[in-house]
Formats: sequence, C-alpha cells, structure tokens
Amino acid sequence: MLSDSGDVSFIGVYRGAYRDDYVYYKGDEVSYSNGAETCTYRYIYPNPTKGVKPTNTTYWEVVAKGQQGQKGDQGESPAAVYQGTYSSSKTYYGTKYRLDVVKYNGIFYIARIDAGTFSGVVPTDTSKWNPFGAQFESVATNLLLAENANIAGWLFRNNRLETQNGSIYLDGVNGEVRLQGTMQLSTGWSGVFSDVNIFYLPATTGLKTISMGQDMYDIGKVCRLYNSGK
Repeated sequence: MLSDSGDVSFIGVYRGAYRDDYVYYKGDEVSYSNGAETCTYRYIYPNPTKGVKPTNTTYWEVVAKGQQGQKGDQGESPAAVYQGTYSSSKTYYGTKYRLDVVKYNGIFYIARIDAGTFSGVVPTDTSKWNPFGAQFESVATNLLLAENANIAGWLFRNNRLETQNGSIYLDGVNGEVRLQGTMQLSTGWSGVFSDVNIFYLPATTGLKTISMGQDMYDIGKVCRLYNSGK
C-alpha cells in the first residue's frame, strides 16, 4: 500500500497461529504466545524463510499485543439427583453440591442452585425450581449408557453389560450371553449351556445338554453338575 507520503506498507495477511514448518513472506501475520501473553506479529524480513520464531525482531514486529486476563471465579458443578414424582412432604436440595430433579404433571423440573434446602414448594414456583429444559428421560438415558456407568452393579462397558469382574456379559448387539461362574436354574428351564464352569440344578429336572465351547480360552474347562437338594 502506498501512502500520500510515498511510504510503502504491506497489507497484512493473517496466517493463523505460528508454525515452524510454514514458510512466511513479508507482510504475513501470525499469532504467537510466549507464555505470559499472546501477540500478533508481522513478518518484515525481505526474504521468505521458515523456522524463525516471531520473537526474533530482525524478522518480525509486534502489531497487536494482548495480556492474560484475570483468573475467573471457580465455577460450580453440582450433581443432578432424580427424586421421582414431586411430593410436598419430601425435602429437596438446590445447592452448589446437589440439584434435585422431579417430575410434576408430566414435566421435569430441576432445583435452582440458590434454592437451598426446602419442602412444600411446587415445581412451578420459579423461586425454587426451573424447568429442566430437555426431557429428563433422554438426558438420563445418555448418562446411563455412558462408558463404565454402574447399573445395579453391572457396568456398561465395551458396548455391552458386564459384571464388574468381567465374568458375565450381555451383548445385545450380537445376541451373545457369556457366563463364567455359578448359575442357579429353575425346574422349568430347558436349553443348551456352554462356557459355564459350574451348574447348580434343582432337585427335579429334565435332561440338560452342556457344551464346553470352542474358543481357545475354553481349553481345559471343567463342568460339574450339582443337585441342590431343594
């Protein structure tokens, strides 16, 4: 760009954050942080080059300077606790540690973080409650199926339900159930077993078929049948 005074100035071309492997040309601009602050630098050296950091004043000049902002206050992250259908006799909590969620007339509500400990305040009262926004069932389902979510002692892991020690799993995608351990059967059961170490059969039972499986880790497996005597 040529000014009325005859001085020539390059129009800056912003190239994003500085990278050592980029070639920069006169007029290129980059952002670069030296730890304490982030600045915008313009490449001023006549010949293109790469690998020269913006703090080298032979090649770069500062065109905009920023400062690190003050540290913000610690945010709150209370846990949402579902309390079922609203009851005027129950005590509810809206604190920085816990926000109760209830269902009222088919709609879900969550306690305000400044509600404190309270009871007898209907969820439509905005002094203590807020509408949940999204339907709680969908949110709860997504949370429930999070990896390693604990469901009555079972874990959702590897895209299936597993016991905590991994000895039993329920695979709904592939239609597989695997058990290693002890199984108690009712007298009405019928079918084929495989890959189970020990069976406890009721006192009255019919013919049962047991197969040992065909996987590598089934080699050497032993099946034992016990009559429970009940």
